[in-house]
Amino acid sequence: MQSGTEAGATKSMLNQSKRCPICLDSTKNKHIGVPNRCSHKFCFLCLKTWSKRKNTCPMCRARFRSIIVRSRYTRRFLRRISVRRPSVESKDEDQTYSVFFDGVHRAVFRLLGGIV
Repeated sequence: MQSGTEAGATKSMLNQSKRCPICLDSTKNKHIGVPNRCSHKFCFLCLKTWSKRKNTCPMCRARFRSIIVRSRYTRRFLRRISVRRPSVESKDEDQTYSVFFDGVHRAVFRLLGGIV
């Protein structure tokens, strides 16, 4: 028999598994997108948008070439959508954002007196 804390933790884990790790919104009544190389589940539209910039799973970083779309109600297979490799421009843009956020992180670190 589970204690109250264990039961609460299990319920919390089940609720989290019904949330999209990208937008953190509930996946209830939304088509589900699953990368073809792993079994992580996302809102289809979130994963489709993500795949335009990166073709790696947001959770495990496995490179994928298609998105398996599952029904919002029955979760049955609907279709498979091919994913194009992100352009070189996207990679340059990612590097620019990375440099920008590194600078922001350093500035915040200094403002907080080295405490993060």
